Amino acid sequence: MSVCLLEGSSLSERQGWGVTEPRFLKMWPRAALVLLFTAFGLLSCGDSTGPDLAVEGLPVDGAILFLADREGGVDHLFVMGPDGTETLPRLPGEVLVRDAYWSHGGETIAYTVALWYGEAYYGEDIYLIEPDGSTGWPLVTSQGKDYQPRWSPDDLRIAFLSERQHPGPGVYVINADGTEERRLVDGRFPDDWGSWSPNGDRIVVSGDSSSPIRVIDVATGETTSLVEGCNPAFSPGGEWIAYSLEGIHVVKPDGSQQQRLTDYGESFRWDPQGQYISFRDRSPYTPYSLEMVGVDDKVQSVLVEYQESWKYIRHHSWSPDGKYVAYHVAMTLDNSESAVFLVEVETGSVQQLTHYPAPLRRPEWRPN
Repeated sequence: MSVCLLEGSSLSERQGWGVTEPRFLKMWPRAALVLLFTAFGLLSCGDSTGPDLAVEGLPVDGAILFLADREGGVDHLFVMGPDGTETLPRLPGEVLVRDAYWSHGGETIAYTVALWYGEAYYGEDIYLIEPDGSTGWPLVTSQGKDYQPRWSPDDLRIAFLSERQHPGPGVYVINADGTEERRLVDGRFPDDWGSWSPNGDRIVVSGDSSSPIRVIDVATGETTSLVEGCNPAFSPGGEWIAYSLEGIHVVKPDGSQQQRLTDYGESFRWDPQGQYISFRDRSPYTPYSLEMVGVDDKVQSVLVEYQESWKYIRHHSWSPDGKYVAYHVAMTLDNSESAVFLVEVETGSVQQLTHYPAPLRRPEWRPN
């Protein structure tokens, strides 16, 4: 029997759903859990196809991962393939999903769920699952809150945030097979806390806008403080670290050549070649927009904008070839419906990909 997992909505959106996994199961080894659930027939896969899309497929090769609430209060993982079909990994019970990320090879998805037993919330765990939902397993199941996983470039390790009691909160690193977990740096960190360097030897982290951005040597734990800022991310080539501080900035990994690229913007993403940084503008005095800026020439351009005050872009992701950006946007005033769109970078043409009447979030393009 195939092993699949169910995901749910974010913690902030929870509506008191229960969960079928009692706390004692979290103490079992991963392999034992899989064998136990399979033997008793507790795990099963849902339908492999979702609602019809308005397009026959994506305009380029690839797949997009996103979270959608199609059953009234519970988000599930969906993977939309290049032919327009969708898969939904799931198992009986309800848990509440927070986030999900592709491995760099596109073969596995790491995601976070908030767990409930009856009415009691008892933590967040990190799971791994294959894109077709055929196999899934728990990776991090501590007595506490583990979330925001980040794959290393070689997909052999995962860094994540933890707010566990023992040995304490911080950024942790674990092998993708569940072995050799260790705390890399102490402290509490916000979402979008950092990223791996392209060669996997360092991790950049930040606290808030009043805390310095720090580069951590993964092997030794040695720390180098750079500048104040938040949400840091290495460029694809490792030449720069971008970060937010009343606009978008870049700095060299050694702390030199600090530059301001924009005076506004948030939720930025590097393009695959490291030449541009895309970001969203949610200023109340201008149309809500998705824009980008050149790292070398600092020239800004608007990819897409909306005049409606409630129609703002929440999350976006570049296609692996750098020609398209997938994003999601509210379709109704109360955000009860949203959809995934594609914008072609060169022409600005926009195509709506999903038309199902439900809220969704966090589209992530599958890497090549």
